[in-house]
Amino acid sequence: MSSRDAFAKDDCPVEDELLGSLYRASPQGLQELARSVPPETRAMLALFCYRRSHMQDLALAIASTCELRDLTEWGGTLGSTIYAQAQQAARKPVAIEASSRRKVTLSTAPLATFARPVDDLDDDDLGEDIEPVLG
Repeated sequence: MSSRDAFAKDDCPVEDELLGSLYRASPQGLQELARSVPPETRAMLALFCYRRSHMQDLALAIASTCELRDLTEWGGTLGSTIYAQAQQAARKPVAIEASSRRKVTLSTAPLATFARPVDDLDDDDLGEDIEPVLG
């Protein structure tokens, strides 16, 4: 599948391995790695990442290596907005650090507890609705 087809279907326009490498790269390595991607594909990738909130910092870093023409060709007004945000972020002295990216966490606590354990139910109770008690 071509990058154009992937972009049209909202699939990532690059291989998963490259996307993972970009996501894990240091700020300096990210710029170099992003520039190894052809300009049109890079613009599509910046737009793809920007539409995912947990990857917007990565999108801006990639967009900072893009030409305005490429971003607006693929993203229209959104492309020009991303370009402006990337240029503004590039002027800030604070670099994008891997630790500043949003972390995904999962709850380890039980979501609900029941008034009586299921093992203690009689056969007569199995037809009744059991009300969960939220903890």
